[in-house]
Amino acid sequence: MRGLQRRLTGLLPVGFAVLLAAFCASGTELYVSSSGSAAMEQQLAEACRADSGFALPVPRGVDGAEPIVEEIGSRIPHMDPPRHGDSAMVTAQRPDGGSARLTLLQFDDLLTDTGADPAGAAAAGTAAEPLAPGELAVTATNAELMGVQVGSTLVAGDRVLTIARVIPDIATAPVPSAWCGLSQFVLPRPSGDPPPLSAVAATETVAMFGEFRFRWVEYRVADDPITLTEANDILAAYRRAIADFDAAFDQQIGGDIDLGMRHVVDRATGVTDTVSRSLQPVRLTSLIAVLVVLLAAAVLLARERHREVRLLGVRGVPPSQVARRMLPEVALVAGVASAVGLLLAWMVVLIGGPSSLLEPAALLRAALMALAVAVVAMGAVFAAVSVVADHAVDRGGRHHPIVWSLPVVVAGLVVLAVWSFRRLDEVGGIRTYGTQVRGGELLALGFPLFGLLAGTLVACGLLVPLVATLRRTGGRLPRALRLGWRRVVLEAGPTVATVAAVAMAAGAFVAASALSDGASRQLEDKAEAFVGSDLAVSVFDTMDVPASLAGGTSRVETANVKVDGTTVKLYGVDPATFPDVARLRDDASSLSLRGLMHLLGGSVGRGDDLPPAIGVGPDLTVGDVLDLVIAGSDEPLRVRLVATVAFFPGKVTGLDEVVVDREVLLAAVRFPQRWVLARDPDDGFVGGLRAAGFRIGVVLDSRTTFDASSFSGLKWAYQPLRAVGVLFAVVAAAVQFLVVAARRTARRAAHTISRRTGFGRRHLWVAAVAEALVPLAVGALLGLSLGLAAVSLAVPRLDPMPLLAPPARFLVPWGTTLGILLAVPVWAVATAALIVRSTVAGDPMRALRGEQ
Repeated sequence: MRGLQRRLTGLLPVGFAVLLAAFCASGTELYVSSSGSAAMEQQLAEACRADSGFALPVPRGVDGAEPIVEEIGSRIPHMDPPRHGDSAMVTAQRPDGGSARLTLLQFDDLLTDTGADPAGAAAAGTAAEPLAPGELAVTATNAELMGVQVGSTLVAGDRVLTIARVIPDIATAPVPSAWCGLSQFVLPRPSGDPPPLSAVAATETVAMFGEFRFRWVEYRVADDPITLTEANDILAAYRRAIADFDAAFDQQIGGDIDLGMRHVVDRATGVTDTVSRSLQPVRLTSLIAVLVVLLAAAVLLARERHREVRLLGVRGVPPSQVARRMLPEVALVAGVASAVGLLLAWMVVLIGGPSSLLEPAALLRAALMALAVAVVAMGAVFAAVSVVADHAVDRGGRHHPIVWSLPVVVAGLVVLAVWSFRRLDEVGGIRTYGTQVRGGELLALGFPLFGLLAGTLVACGLLVPLVATLRRTGGRLPRALRLGWRRVVLEAGPTVATVAAVAMAAGAFVAASALSDGASRQLEDKAEAFVGSDLAVSVFDTMDVPASLAGGTSRVETANVKVDGTTVKLYGVDPATFPDVARLRDDASSLSLRGLMHLLGGSVGRGDDLPPAIGVGPDLTVGDVLDLVIAGSDEPLRVRLVATVAFFPGKVTGLDEVVVDREVLLAAVRFPQRWVLARDPDDGFVGGLRAAGFRIGVVLDSRTTFDASSFSGLKWAYQPLRAVGVLFAVVAAAVQFLVVAARRTARRAAHTISRRTGFGRRHLWVAAVAEALVPLAVGALLGLSLGLAAVSLAVPRLDPMPLLAPPARFLVPWGTTLGILLAVPVWAVATAALIVRSTVAGDPMRALRGEQ
């Protein structure tokens, strides 16, 4: 029984290494699948459900057409029950004698899902009983435009239609789910004019105008989460439904009715590609590190059984057969460990991944990866044990391969890191263009990890001779500290191995924080610069913002002008209120935003009467006089640049920008585009503007501006780097545990002798803390330095949208850095406790005889 326990104990390091490898290999597959599901959920939430859904027209003049259409649509998976829609465009005579083109609309939930205030909706009768034949419900704006009220009548042909209800205007930010497929009747036109006139009617009312009637059946994707694979299945079903419709009615459906879902799937695929490509260096580095641990564990296994290996060698058993004898038990341990690693990865992704919904194909790939890890582990153990067995009997003066292979490996990694940096500098990282993802070379994306690994190995190579030199130091230290220091420098191998593992753990952790936090910060900076503030609302009116909403707002006008034939964006701001709603990073200008507005307000003396302006563009310099050619104006607007900045809120990609006082712009431009910028607005801000009489156009929210692009995937892509940090932290703990176990007998014997000279338990604790703390502290400082240095070089070059200001910049993740530094003494005390316990737990006499 004791022999079996000892054999299994010797296999534990191998099983541990296999578990880590299976966790890394299968975990990346599962994490990518989780990201794809989360991306689909995000994109479907952002898109109009009607756009991502599918609508089939019901042909006129075909008997039994509607059941056929419903049967075709029922074959599409993951759909809600169908919605039946009716519409008809009629010409109606108004009470004042005029006529109006009016579109009658029918959907069951058009009156119950308007996005209006519940109290106002109830007062207007929105949630009342269904409309009777001949009755209409119109919005307040449409009622005003047609000059009607409740009880008024419209005459369409020989039919009289009665206005039964006047409901509040349909919300536009966002458009309610029931209306988003009919947004052309809700949103203002680009010119600011109201949308076409419309009214909600009963099915019987629409049927009165059969010659103008258009019917359709709409299918929407169910609210239940779906995977990216299921989304592609839906898209394929859309195409089959189109083909079935064409065959059933011998007519083609006009337009790309599956375009909305295609865009959703393309955006989700872009996010998944971003995550997958970003994970490639993580997977490669993790597996290389675990392979090294596996080989070390295999060598340790062979040395644990050196007696058996040596006896077999003396009997003339070839090294390959010696290794083959261990394969059955290694296969058992590797199989169990890989299964545990797979299950652990599954649990971690379910709990901490972007989504708990995983694709069956991803689970199958993860299982195959775990199986492959077990097979590779058996091969690695076989090779390592064969080499050790070959050297167990007759070394013959041969140098161990590791003597010459380590410098070659270090040199190769340095070359790889330099090459990786050059590729990153040349091609950059992942580039996002809307839904498309380009770039993402493994070599370029891997620079932070390759640089960290190469720097760690070079530093550890220098530490080996340094440790040998330091063996002669520490003579003047107190006795306990001197003992701990001497144990640190006693053997270079264990100390340097611990330093390397801790450095990789600390470096990977801080790199993960810097990259993931930096990606989120880039998203916020670029979105805010693009929008101009937290919220930008396009309006078509010149009235003032109500006092109840004016706090934290500023008015901005924009127009496209030309300078020397080149289009430039003219941006008019209110110098008094703009600094309160916008932010400008300190790397844009040496002046603050308020200081720039001070210049713009005309407080600086000038030798002419030209309006001051701020230039945003590489070819603009202070003092330039620009002639801004405005469409529809006979004379150009001449301004003088009093400052230039690298970027500015509201900057558009590809265009230079000239910022002036809005009064200057309004005096020169007849029809500017008008915006209301808001800082930290309430949820009802847009509705408040609408209630105040503003006609609302485009609404830009910095929080969701880039959610529909693959840029959002970067927030998930760098998170698994933390798993690499955990991996190396576990490796470092394992190395320390092995060192403690290897020195246990000698430490017990030394303590048995030294305690007779007054070396008590307190001194033992001091020595143990010193022994544990020094490698940990050196490794943590080394890893933090290398990780921060590598990421600082990588972040500006990993900018996924380099053409969109502001550029990406590196920020030190102080929270993670301080957390690592604070964890070092805690880790050291825990290791010291293990050292003390293992030292005092043995029998003194057996320790002196070397039996413990």
